[in-house]
Amino acid sequence: MVQTLANLSQEAETRKISLPEDDPIAVEIMLLHLYGFGWQTCIKTVTGFDQAVCLEVCLVADKYDLESLQKVASKEFSWYIPKLLRADKKPLLWSLLARLYSGPEKLMVRSRALTMLHEHSDKILGDPSSARELFTSCPEVAAELIMHAGLGKGKKKADAKPKSVVPQKRVAEEQ
Repeated sequence: MVQTLANLSQEAETRKISLPEDDPIAVEIMLLHLYGFGWQTCIKTVTGFDQAVCLEVCLVADKYDLESLQKVASKEFSWYIPKLLRADKKPLLWSLLARLYSGPEKLMVRSRALTMLHEHSDKILGDPSSARELFTSCPEVAAELIMHAGLGKGKKKADAKPKSVVPQKRVAEEQ
């Protein structure tokens, strides 16, 4: 308690607040946003903005309860996902998703990212090496994609197959 009061007193004297646990670029973007700058201005103003920083902005916005920044940053991050599904970028995507899942459970960016991943689940789950990498790097996301694909919702595997896999004769018999 005494240490906390000493820190507050020091911050009042120096007019500087230390946020060592937050990404400095993400904090800079957050401050620009608070001063009324638009998203494009914010990301063009800072040096070093990339997908990882975008995710950090989402986490900082959530931590400090800045809903407007959460919306724009999570939308931007989800926009990166299809681009990161290229073979040479997948390890970066898996590490970002692992970071995302190490944070608070009810992040806006998490639901947006999962929506985008669901749209591309065939690329991920259909490629054995991608699926293996995702299961290794971020099992929570892999489980979510499997649930979305219908394999984890109490359906039999045969029921979860797309109709194109079922022989035409059997489809005609079922109708």
